Amino acid sequence: KDPRPTNGSSLWTAARTALPADDDFFVEANYRGAFGEDNWLKGWTYLDAKGLVDDSEVITAPAGGVVAGNITTDTTWSASNEYILDKPIFVIDGATLTIEAGTTIYGTENLDAGTFGSLIVTRGSKINAVGTAEAPIVFTALDAKTADLTLDDTSLWGGIIILGKAILNDAGNPFLGGDTLNERVIEGFPSGGNDDLVSYGGLDDKDNSGELKYVSIRYGGYEFAANNEINGLTLGAVGSGTKISYVEVYNNSDDGIEFFGGTVDTHHMVMAFNEDESFDIDQGYRGRGQFWFAIQKDGGADGTGTGSNYGGEHDGGDSPTKTLEPFARVKVYNATWLGAGADATEYGQSNYAFRLKDNFAGQYYN
Repeated sequence: KDPRPTNGSSLWTAARTALPADDDFFVEANYRGAFGEDNWLKGWTYLDAKGLVDDSEVITAPAGGVVAGNITTDTTWSASNEYILDKPIFVIDGATLTIEAGTTIYGTENLDAGTFGSLIVTRGSKINAVGTAEAPIVFTALDAKTADLTLDDTSLWGGIIILGKAILNDAGNPFLGGDTLNERVIEGFPSGGNDDLVSYGGLDDKDNSGELKYVSIRYGGYEFAANNEINGLTLGAVGSGTKISYVEVYNNSDDGIEFFGGTVDTHHMVMAFNEDESFDIDQGYRGRGQFWFAIQKDGGADGTGTGSNYGGEHDGGDSPTKTLEPFARVKVYNATWLGAGADATEYGQSNYAFRLKDNFAGQYYN
């Protein structure tokens, strides 16, 4: 008999228990069980000598599957494979992650390890995820493979986080005549981790973190602590060299998209049925937007989980001194906001367009 998992077996793709970080005895394996491509019983065991071990079939581990570790060199994810995130995966060391059009990436929670799938592009690294209208790139919950998910199904994985080097409106920044390199730690992660991997901010408003185009992000927003979830798309000090267009965030348990400072421009953005704000702006975001669309959801009695909050919550800054330049001077043309409807039952905010505060200095035009 052949003890190896067959080609196409779920043992190649199912989430695996994380190895203990403080024990170097164990080695990573891209499969469940004792066998992968190699039948290591052959040649030396009595089982083999008795003719009880078969390795006549060529077994090939599928590319993709559970992503085991951080991305440290230029890497391409192919549309012919599936990729599973069951813990935060960081693109680091200046690497570029390229994702082909038509690729599906699944996020899930690893209950044994207490981790959740997310993709984090750190400062100095890039993501080039360019789909097409006919072959979008999809980030969704692993549960979507076996179930028809509904608006009740949120917080099934994390989200996408891109961190850049643009100027934040903290003390000493160049807008105030200084040259202080201000940094912050992005929300959505437990304290006590590696802050270098989740820090954002700098002195380069033209920083380039790559491109997202025709990308759909669904059913995320993992909550690792009360009131601390991950946005569908989080942009921390992302610079104007980055390109973001035709991005959808669907049914996330926190904001659809949140801009923490930065200068990146976005167009053709869809925020649908998210449970906090659709578009959230903080810390002196100064990009431009066009063709922004938000549709809110009700919650409670109609069975769609938690309802949406405001279509947009827009802050100028949240530093100790909230009046520091640069203010959030976003300029948006052609925006459509749809509320949850006249019969919304749970949250009045699901029909509110904006919450403007803290020296927000943006402009909307239609």
